[in-house]
Amino acid sequence: MSAQRGGVIGWLVMSFVLVSVGLVAAAIFIAHTIKVHESGAGNDVKVETPFGSMHVSHNASGQPETAGMPLYPGARPLKNKENAVVDLSSVLGDSDLHIVAGKWETSDSIDKVRKFYEERFPEMSVVQHDGKVEMHSVNGKSKRVIALRQRDGSTEISLASVGEPKAN
Repeated sequence: MSAQRGGVIGWLVMSFVLVSVGLVAAAIFIAHTIKVHESGAGNDVKVETPFGSMHVSHNASGQPETAGMPLYPGARPLKNKENAVVDLSSVLGDSDLHIVAGKWETSDSIDKVRKFYEERFPEMSVVQHDGKVEMHSVNGKSKRVIALRQRDGSTEISLASVGEPKAN
């Protein structure tokens, strides 16, 4: 019985060692095939892997138009530059994932900005509370969120979109 037990334990140890060596080899291969391209300022990073690529762009102006969300006319990016665009190509299968998020401000009233977005997105549900307006829509795999807030005599506009990129 103990010889049989020793054979099973030996087989388990060898299997563990072989699986571990295989995982380490796969990790080394993947690590050597990953390429990272970064702009000089670090605001633009592209990562390429054997499974797909990811592109992250952080800039002062943002690009909500790439997600089919128009920027309110005359809106300026907030001073803290909280705008980014993320593209995940082929990482999640055949459909690409595009994420756009950012904050802007305008001297126009919150009601005027709300009307601008309601005309462009009549399907959005709108919730208004405590001087804030939140607008949401889900269309298939895409979700859009617009948040407006009155602040220090201006209107802060937060835009976020998750889904497929806008068709060219």
